Amino acid sequence: MSHWKQPIAMKPNESSTTSGQILHLDPKDQWKPIDYIRNIVFFILRHPVREDILRTSLDNLIRNHLPILGSKIQSDGKQGGLFCQLPTPSHDGLLFGWSSRRVQTTLAASQLLPASNISGSQGVIWGKSIVDLEKEWTPTTWPRARYEDKPDTATFLVHLTKYEDATVVCTNIPHAIVDQLGFSSFVRAWLQVARGEKPAQFLQLERGALDGPKDISEKELQRKATYRVTTAKERAGILLGFIPELILQPSETRRLLVFPEDLIANLREKHQAKIALTHGTKLQLTNGDIVAALLLKAARGRHPALMAEQPYLHNAIMYSTAHFSISRDTSVCDIAYHNRLAVIEALKPENVDRAFAVTREIALRGYSIHTCEPGELSFTITNWTAAWHGIDFSTCRDQAAGEDEELVADPEQHAEPQHLPTPSPLVFGHSLPRGRPTRCKWDQISLQASDVANYWPLVNAQIMCKAEGGYWCDFTSSTKNMALVDQLMSVDPLLESI
Repeated sequence: MSHWKQPIAMKPNESSTTSGQILHLDPKDQWKPIDYIRNIVFFILRHPVREDILRTSLDNLIRNHLPILGSKIQSDGKQGGLFCQLPTPSHDGLLFGWSSRRVQTTLAASQLLPASNISGSQGVIWGKSIVDLEKEWTPTTWPRARYEDKPDTATFLVHLTKYEDATVVCTNIPHAIVDQLGFSSFVRAWLQVARGEKPAQFLQLERGALDGPKDISEKELQRKATYRVTTAKERAGILLGFIPELILQPSETRRLLVFPEDLIANLREKHQAKIALTHGTKLQLTNGDIVAALLLKAARGRHPALMAEQPYLHNAIMYSTAHFSISRDTSVCDIAYHNRLAVIEALKPENVDRAFAVTREIALRGYSIHTCEPGELSFTITNWTAAWHGIDFSTCRDQAAGEDEELVADPEQHAEPQHLPTPSPLVFGHSLPRGRPTRCKWDQISLQASDVANYWPLVNAQIMCKAEGGYWCDFTSSTKNMALVDQLMSVDPLLESI
């Protein structure tokens, strides 16, 4: 079974709520492990930034537009749910955490990232793991999960690593507050404030607006081979299917993986031609189908409550499921075809509503979200590319006193010099539980007999961004399998044989 997830939108306009009020989080914002994960996202900017502009505009954003970013997540002891108490505009306490450090070298000299001149002719590019980069770019005192928060830990944390020619802006916020599109929405609002603009008003929904139909039957909630509610027996059976690999191949390797965009485009054209011969020309593959075998694209406007033109902050994650037999001989073409069909099916309005209802029931029953059938395996791709497309930090670019922007001109054509555009940032990060195998996203901390039905892995990878001519992915595999991947890349760097 293949199963891919992608956020489809984000949450309410706390600017229109009364500051100081209590905001109860919906069930979809606190299912396991979202209730305790902290999202950590890095923006790698190929230029220095004005730290004062970023910090002042963030304070403005929280005080006047999104006070939830300065709130504190608390647990309702009686109900067991999570809520936030919003700060007032005059709040004189800590609204966010901020720190920075300066590195006396260039980003290139640090050798933390692959070279930025990506070309499809060179094939796939490997880099350091996200964990290694996190150690370089985040304070050791940062909490990686909400249960590590101290009493004085802010909800939203920012840390800048300032190189001579670049800046890495690291951010940290609980997943219960935002998914990736929500994260993107408030970062865009932050940058609007930095430009002196009023940010777009955030969408405010009534509680439960994205809970799906209340009268959905148990039979429909448990419809097999889809994103669904499973029984305790089924969840235990799914878990047992993953144990042999973890026993036989306990060690794993995690790396940054970059697919050049033109390589992916060439493969898409190749496999599109194959599909046209067998299935006709109606179904069109995307680059995303080739990179991820399937991703569910950002689907604003797919649900009546989620208006495409308004940002939404909290979790509204959609799932599509491609259920088919797969072996080492299954081609990329076949996987992409099945997954494209799954995307089309998942985006039907009735299936969007059903998915929200399933999420509601999974959260209320205290389960973890995982789409898999007993005796089968799953692979989950999370795609962030739509969330971060077009993000622009150029307003905060630090231009030295008296220094002009870099200009280029064609002397042969006697053309006027042109301003070089500020390159789009690389966006990295992860939203995973810590302290367990990364290739298997374990959703519980203990393995008591009563917990085993909720404790399972999701074999997963993340497509973090499309930038600098490539798709940048967080990829993890067993060490044994990674050696086979390396062997394949050495003989087929353009991936034409699979």
